[in-house]
Order: sequence, then structure tokens, then C-alpha cells
Amino acid sequence: SSGNTAEHTFYQTLDSDAPGMYFIPETENPNSTKYSAWQNISRKIILRADDNTAGIGSMDVKLNGASDGGETPGSIQPSCLFAHDVTNTKTGKLRYSISVYDRAKELDRTNNTVKANSQGNVNTQVKEVWLDKKAPDIQVSDLSGWQNAPLDINAVFADNESSPGAGDNSGIREKLYTVCEKDAQPQIWETYSGGITISEGGVYDVYFKASDNAGNTRQEKLTVKVNNPSVISGAMKPLDSYRHTIYYSSGTLFVIKTTAYNTKFSYELYDKDRDDEIKTEICLKNRDDESVFTNISVQTPPDGSEQREIVLDLQYTKDGAALPDGVYDVLADITEVKQGGREVKTHVGETIGTIVIKRSAPPSPVISVSDGFIEIAYPEETMAQSLNLPELLSLCKRQYKTVKDAGGGTNGYIPYAGKVAAEKMTVTAVYTDIAGNSSTASRHIIAADTPGGTPTEAGEDGESVVAEESRAANVYYIGTRRTANSGINTDIFKFIQ
Repeated sequence: SSGNTAEHTFYQTLDSDAPGMYFIPETENPNSTKYSAWQNISRKIILRADDNTAGIGSMDVKLNGASDGGETPGSIQPSCLFAHDVTNTKTGKLRYSISVYDRAKELDRTNNTVKANSQGNVNTQVKEVWLDKKAPDIQVSDLSGWQNAPLDINAVFADNESSPGAGDNSGIREKLYTVCEKDAQPQIWETYSGGITISEGGVYDVYFKASDNAGNTRQEKLTVKVNNPSVISGAMKPLDSYRHTIYYSSGTLFVIKTTAYNTKFSYELYDKDRDDEIKTEICLKNRDDESVFTNISVQTPPDGSEQREIVLDLQYTKDGAALPDGVYDVLADITEVKQGGREVKTHVGETIGTIVIKRSAPPSPVISVSDGFIEIAYPEETMAQSLNLPELLSLCKRQYKTVKDAGGGTNGYIPYAGKVAAEKMTVTAVYTDIAGNSSTASRHIIAADTPGGTPTEAGEDGESVVAEESRAANVYYIGTRRTANSGINTDIFKFIQ
């Protein structure tokens, strides 16, 4: 017969599937972080894990390969909602590895049971959280004090790392600016695309704003004082009471008389800022030698008008001595002095006129005879090379006259245009420079190729040929002619009546 029998039935449920994972997006929960998109707030990694067979066992989190905590539900649940804080201490592109385990255990076939310490099926997903918590940088040039209009303002926008190697610079998303009257609040913002220009004078607040791709924003304010720069509106000219000191003028070129040692000039200046005092600093500089110059400074107070007449007393002496011959540039530095004493220089080294000083006689003409012709050379100036400028030499007079031994000639001085056929005669050449100084030379031609010496020969019946000497423009000679029959011709004195 059979003994007593006991029967036990062992049921084992198998679960080889990993849990499901669903990361809750920001659109469903505002506390959820974004993934692989820039942001500036540390939110939470929120996910739902599902396992309807064994249930959810635990969740482990690693940040950049290092453990960052985890969570284990207190009871067997087929679905769990996990929320893990994103770090507040790190930024950049953070790599999170999230592993969810179910409660399935590994079988112990030897003992017909399970291994209690074994882990269940695991689902691991990697997510990147991009954090940038630093606002962009805005750099603007130092524009303190008064600046002249038009004023160009440039800004440099940059989204820099919070520290070297952090990799948390998300990049500039938007660059804006606005210009307001001082202390006014910004109203309308414009896209900054490479510099702004302020054309009118005034005091302005200029705002710049930059946003990066993570949502960080920085705003900077720059206060600028913009000056309407003065404009030279009228050319330099001598005062009516000083016109007698000018021998010749053309535009802003002035040849002074040899007797002049100063001239009062004026020029017109337009300054929209009526309360400005105008400071004009003049340098009269020699073109041949920059070490030769004189300086003057003139302060012109405001008179309530925009159009100003600035009077300058130009001196043609330095340390009590006359300036040497030459061409001088009149260079002006013009400064607007604001109320409170702040100075704004609007013109630097601007040429407003040219002065020609020529007190000495020009080089003497050279008369020569060759191949039956008389030629006259008028040499260049040797006192100052600047006096040989073509526009100045073109103003000099080159004249001559002839008195033939047999009678006749040019009957007075005529312009020299080229060589002249040689005869027995006396040739007198006159060279008059731009300031009225003159030099003469005279030769008696004996034969076609043989110039005679000086002084010139006297003619018959008291008619003498006079060879003039070189003279400055302020020296006058009275030439007299005595005829054999009537004596001295007194008509020559009529000019002094």
C-alpha cells in the first residue's frame, strides 16, 4: 500500500521586460526641465515609469558619470512618478543617465527560489540638460564728455562662458537698442545691426539690450552729450580798416604789403549752441620751415546769435623781429567752451587762409645774347622755395624795354614773351614780384653777339638811358629827365598832389 502523500504547487511569474519610461515635457508640467535645449533655470527631471508585471523597484540617476541620487517607492506599484532636481551648482551641457528597475528577481534554481538581492529588469536613458545662467556681455566705448555730431556709437555683444571650459554660452539671440531723451524711459526698441548715429545735438540716454538663447537678458545705459559742431561759414578776410595792409588778394590768399607787420582779419562761424564761448587758436606756420611760426589765441564770448564774427589780429613778427619771407598757412584750432567750462574741439589744424610775406626784391633778371637774339631770364626766388609755387609766380611781372642807338625801341616797358632780335641798343629788364618789389638789369648791346658792359651809354641831346636799381615795394625812385631846350619836366610830380 502507498504511504501518505503531500503535494505543493509552486507558481512563478516571469518578467523579462524592462519598465517603460516617459519623460514629462514642460508643456505638461511647468516644473519639468527641457532636454537638449538651452534654459537658465534648474528645474526637475520628471518621468513616469510603468511596469504592470513586477512593478517599479527603483530609480538611479548619474550626472556626468557620477552618482546623483535616486529613489525607491515604498510599495509595489505598477506606475510611479519620479521627480529629480537638476543641479543648481553646475551649468553647461549636463549629461544625465536615468535608470529605472522593476521588482523582478533572478531565479535560484538550485534552491527552487529567487535571489533576494538581485536587481530587476532595467531601462536606462540618457538625457542632456543645457544650462546657461549668465547674461550676455555688452561693451560700449567710453563716450564721457561732449562729443561732436554726427556721433557714431558702436557696441560689442558677446555671450561668454561663466568660467573657462564651462561650455555654458548659449549664444546671442537678440540685440536691441533705443535712443531716448535724457531720463526718458525706453519705448520702442530697434534691432542693432552694426552701429547707430546721432546727428543732432543734445543729451541722450542710449540703451542696449541683449538676450541669449537661454533667456538671459542684460541691459546697459549710456548717457551721451552730443554737440552740434561749429561750421566755418564765412571766409577769412581783412577788416575794412586794415585793407591797406594787403597788397594783393585772391580768395583766402593774401599778399601783405612790405610795410605791414600785422593785419586784423575776421571769419564767420556758425554755432547752433548760442551759449558757447568760442576759442580760436591760430598758428601762422611757414611752409619752408615748420619751426618758423607765430601763435595767437582769441576768446569770443557768446552774443546770443548763432552766426559769429571772429576777429583775429595776425602778427607778422616774432620776438620783436619780422618773420622771414615765404608762404605761411593760417591754421585754426576752434574750440567750443560750454557752460561750466567743458571744452569741445571742433576744428583741428584747419587751413583758413594763406599769407605771403615778401619784403625783399626778387632776383635780378639776366640778359644774354646768342645767335643774333637777346634772351632775358627771370630766376626763381632764392629766399624761400615756397615763393616759387606756380600760382604765385604767375602773378609776377616780367617786363623789358629797348632803346635803339639809332633811335626807336619799345617805347616803354612791355611784357617779355620770348627772345628778341639783337641790334645796337640798350635793353632794360624789370622783374616785379607778387608784393610789388622789383629788380632791374640793363645791358648795352654793341653787336649782335657781343653784350657791352654797364653802365649804359648816354644818348645825344641830353636824352639819357637810366638803369633802375632793385628796390623794395615801399621804396620809390623819382626818375627825372632834362631836355636840352626845356629843362626838367615837372609833370613827374603830379602824382603827389
